[in-house]
Amino acid sequence: MLGVPQGWALAHSGHENEGVPLMLKSLAELRRSRTRFWLPLHLGLLGQAQYHAGQQEEATATLRRMARTIERRKDRVYLNSALPATRLLHKLLGHHGAEMMRQR
Repeated sequence: MLGVPQGWALAHSGHENEGVPLMLKSLAELRRSRTRFWLPLHLGLLGQAQYHAGQQEEATATLRRMARTIERRKDRVYLNSALPATRLLHKLLGHHGAEMMRQR
């Protein structure tokens, strides 16, 4: 689980080629172990790192997955404006991101 924030930190300190793959690997390990605790937060961090690395399409896909996960679980706490991915969600998903923010 620590690979996600570690990868985020690497990506935001100029090591995108190490950080994003570490995050993807960590999320895959969590998925295999059926650990879904904080999944929306982790997806938001991954989307942010991908966007920071210039991977806009991947970031958009990741944030869509985050949005679907939040909707399915009704975990609107992950849409709090204090969380890093919330503004990016709104920027990349446009209307859908704004709609989710209003529903919280």
